Amino acid sequence: MGATGFLNNSSPSSGSNGGGRLDDKPFYAVSSTDRKFVFALSGIWGLPVGKGGLLLRNAKGVVGQLVNDWKLDWIFRHASGTPIGLPNGFNFNCPNHPSYLPDKAKRNYGEWLYNESPTCFTSIQTPNPYAPITQVPRISSVRNPWAPQLALAMSKDFKIREGWKLQFKAEAFNVTNTPIFGGPSTANPNTPVTPRPDRAPAGSPGSCDGYGCIGVNQLNFPRQMQLSLKLIF
Repeated sequence: MGATGFLNNSSPSSGSNGGGRLDDKPFYAVSSTDRKFVFALSGIWGLPVGKGGLLLRNAKGVVGQLVNDWKLDWIFRHASGTPIGLPNGFNFNCPNHPSYLPDKAKRNYGEWLYNESPTCFTSIQTPNPYAPITQVPRISSVRNPWAPQLALAMSKDFKIREGWKLQFKAEAFNVTNTPIFGGPSTANPNTPVTPRPDRAPAGSPGSCDGYGCIGVNQLNFPRQMQLSLKLIF
């Protein structure tokens, strides 16, 4: 959490530098990079195969070179999403709905933020277009999408001669091929949402355009695999 002044750019500009209504009274708001939790688990496991293991524990010679000393590395990471920045130039005026946000059980990629009735949102009006307005720009209760990610690696060192070895490694990133999509659109909530059944099923990424909709842009890489050889001497 941090104290900061907030610049409302929805008002007329006083110059070419894009000025607007700057509230000189700082307020507290959750940081745009805040995460409620971050969990990471990593480790290295020597596979129980080959010399001293449960299988082929007495392997020697060529067989030993093939099966001894394999290791499995992993990195698992999960976290909450980052806070969503709400439009700061609008009031929400639908008492039959609690807020800008749909119920958690109802939330989907087509309605991450409440977007069923554009008439619920009205522009903030003030007598003086340059009067400062303080609106909390981000909330903590609803966050951008996130998903757990797993990377795995299998490696083995082949001894060539004294002080020389060849290291083989097979790596896979985002093993489960789990996508992380960007946050919902927070453009003008007065604009009706446009369904896009031609692009994606309802409730899926890209199923609509407009406020509260999440597009098809994937933030993380799909599953990637690579093989490498390293000469160490």
